[in-house]
Amino acid sequence: MYQIDVDGPSSVINVKLGGMMSVEEVAGYVAELYRICVSQRLTDYAMVIDVRDCPIQQQGVIKAMGEHMARMPKARAIAIVTGRSLAKMQVRRLFRS
Repeated sequence: MYQIDVDGPSSVINVKLGGMMSVEEVAGYVAELYRICVSQRLTDYAMVIDVRDCPIQQQGVIKAMGEHMARMPKARAIAIVTGRSLAKMQVRRLFRS
């Protein structure tokens, strides 16, 4: 499950991820995120990623997300909201690769 909201005037993308995601869902999430960046001309944006409702994901899902996210324009800043340090580490790893 994912939800994407955009605050256009401040160029902030708010993402909420939840549940176990499939590789197909990851592809849809990143495609929608990319469409939003293009349609709203967000070239200098920040992201807030809420993974509080997202358990640790399978390695195949993390790998797929990393591959898809590599095509995204880089965010100027990223904030991760989490209750679990392992989930936070997974998200950080995605943005460092």
